[in-house]
Amino acid sequence: MRRLVLAGLGLVVLTAAGASAQDRPLDETLAYVNGALEQHSYVDHDGQPTVSQVKLEKGILVVEVTKTKSGNKFTNVYEVGLDDLDITRVKANNRGGFTAISLGAKGDVGVRLVCTMANGIVHGWDLPDTKEISVELAPDVPEVRELTRALVDLIAQARKDARYAPA
Repeated sequence: MRRLVLAGLGLVVLTAAGASAQDRPLDETLAYVNGALEQHSYVDHDGQPTVSQVKLEKGILVVEVTKTKSGNKFTNVYEVGLDDLDITRVKANNRGGFTAISLGAKGDVGVRLVCTMANGIVHGWDLPDTKEISVELAPDVPEVRELTRALVDLIAQARKDARYAPA
């Protein structure tokens, strides 16, 4: 009986967490996503602290994945049109040393590498397009389902928001 009560309590908590993602306004959802990504940053296999960040521009979703080494920051900047994302394909995958939440790109994703050196000098290069856009976070994050739902909600809300909706 105790197990049933605990299972039911877990379901209530999970349902409440899912509802909260859908009830947040766009700006709060974006803040939640970026806060969770920062809180659950990780150190990669080369010992580089890694953090993802999501940004919105007119009709575009931008994901920045920044790795830091010796005070230098190396940022992969991924850009894709909001209409080029399939929210039914947003899913989390364990990739060994980290978790990646794929954002369901349907086509090409633009990629740039931006290097910000410790002395302040900034270099940037365009890289070949890719078919994948994802955020990265530590493995085994308990809130991964909530974060995945929040990303789906973020994309859906941004498509409807005049500030970011595709033209």
